[in-house]
Amino acid sequence: MPYEYGSQRIDIQNPFKLEGLAYTARALVLILLAVVLMLDVQDTVKAGYRTLGWEEMGGALVLLGFGIAAGYRGLFRLFRFYVGRGMPADLASTVSVQQSVMPGAPSGGATGFRGLYPLNTLAEMLLARKNPTFVEPEGWLSRLLHSLAHNLIFLPYPMRNDAVSLFVATANSLVLVVLLTLSWFSGVVGLTPITNTPVMSWLVALVTVALLYIWFREATRNRRAAERTLVKYSPMRMFAWAALAILLPLGLSFLHAANPLPELPVSPYPWFFATLVGAGGVLAYGLVLALRRAPQEPPTTNVAEYRKHWQESVHPMDIFRAVEMTLAKHRYEDIPNRVYENDVPALIAQGSQNKGDFKGRTIQEIQPQPVADHRGEPLVRAGVVAAQALLLASGVCFFFLFLRIASAAPATIAHLGIAAFFFWIFGRTLAYSAHLYLSEIEFESNLIAFDVTGTFSESRLGTGMSIYDSTRSENIIVRSSLTPWLLVSRLRTTILAESGAHNLEQPRYVIGMDKNEGLTNELVTEVQGFLKDRQIMAGVQSERDLEAASTIYQMNERTRAGRGDSAPQISNEMRDANLLTSGGGGTGDAGGGTPGAES
Repeated sequence: MPYEYGSQRIDIQNPFKLEGLAYTARALVLILLAVVLMLDVQDTVKAGYRTLGWEEMGGALVLLGFGIAAGYRGLFRLFRFYVGRGMPADLASTVSVQQSVMPGAPSGGATGFRGLYPLNTLAEMLLARKNPTFVEPEGWLSRLLHSLAHNLIFLPYPMRNDAVSLFVATANSLVLVVLLTLSWFSGVVGLTPITNTPVMSWLVALVTVALLYIWFREATRNRRAAERTLVKYSPMRMFAWAALAILLPLGLSFLHAANPLPELPVSPYPWFFATLVGAGGVLAYGLVLALRRAPQEPPTTNVAEYRKHWQESVHPMDIFRAVEMTLAKHRYEDIPNRVYENDVPALIAQGSQNKGDFKGRTIQEIQPQPVADHRGEPLVRAGVVAAQALLLASGVCFFFLFLRIASAAPATIAHLGIAAFFFWIFGRTLAYSAHLYLSEIEFESNLIAFDVTGTFSESRLGTGMSIYDSTRSENIIVRSSLTPWLLVSRLRTTILAESGAHNLEQPRYVIGMDKNEGLTNELVTEVQGFLKDRQIMAGVQSERDLEAASTIYQMNERTRAGRGDSAPQISNEMRDANLLTSGGGGTGDAGGGTPGAES
């Protein structure tokens, strides 16, 4: 379970409270109806209908099962919505072993979820100013929808696929309606003798069953796939469907002439038009939500960039440390930054031990913080309530179907059964679309990619090298000719949360990229300030070092005095000249000053 507690926590409210309440209310009603139906079984058995009593008990158990399932989902959505310090999921599918949000976490970061984007894609999206979230639609109908509403491509995948899937189901329904119209037209013009016969009623019944099957598939799909289509759209296939629509009434007419078709016990026309209305309603709701959520203008893919040639007496690793310390100042709620790649530079000698080249890269993301909330939109909340109302209506029809199974006419039983199936299909489809937009949570974070390449050479720098100096210092200086390349972008990402332990361990989609010049300038200024104030040579750093150097100097003076004339007498001018030529014993960049401690 990826929950990590911290007193400084990310505040995200439970987005499913309304949905949980609606599910729970429906569950209570269904369980109550199941109990009533069970109590009615005794009267049915006493009336001598033992078989019908068993059927009534079976219907009560089905209602009870639906009620328990709805109650489980509703209460689960009402439980506390836990948000740990490692939430939400990472962007990259792999992270550095130095991932600091949760050390030792499996590949995929602190949450254990493998991110949506490969590691090399994160650097490419910054360097090439592109967003890999927005991909070209596939399929004829998907391209048609995106051509009519071009901004739908900028939605997260589940929302895009939901709109496309509803559009595909509606297109299939429309094709069936057109084919039925062709059949009706062939009868009107006299090509097929269907006048004063039940042939047309049978055709409408067949088309209605096909329509309900299309939307049943739509209601029971697990993944929103744009390829779910019954009708293959190509010129030859459409010609074949049109020919079938014209010839099918003729075949039914011949069948009716040989063996008269019986009249249908239930008129299919009301349910045919009701299915069309329901299909149009859920399509309109899904498209309105998608168009309202899609951005009015294409999202930006802007990146702040800094690149320049530097000549510095510094090890490249020091630059990475300066960048790391600056990024630590921008942590959100003191949560460590997410390290996707940390390939620190190492000096690689080429042909000589004191010169060579190096390269390094780090890709980090500052902890995302929630910024936007679309859950309070009235249209989304209305869809949640309407979906549960339709599902409840399905349960009520199912209840009356078994309650009146012993006394009602067959036509009434058929109408109740079709109504229960009809309400369940469109209620479930509407509930899924509303749930998508109810669960969306947006975040904002900064993604930083820092590359360094260059060459280096090593040299020795010595101070206080005179034979009369009591202390001396010798340093190895790394002279680097390097090209730092810094890319910074403020990302807008979104996830579709779920209930339970993996509530925020869902794919996080990048939906916008903006420049962050402020963070870029601060990183560059911090690194340059670090290089400017950096001490290159070893020197005296404390009062104790000064006392030790003074003691050594006094001992040397006494030793020279004890030897008398054995030591050469050196004038002050010669001593000053010697100090200048030997580099002195100072610290920092200056040649003179207090003698430095021996390295």
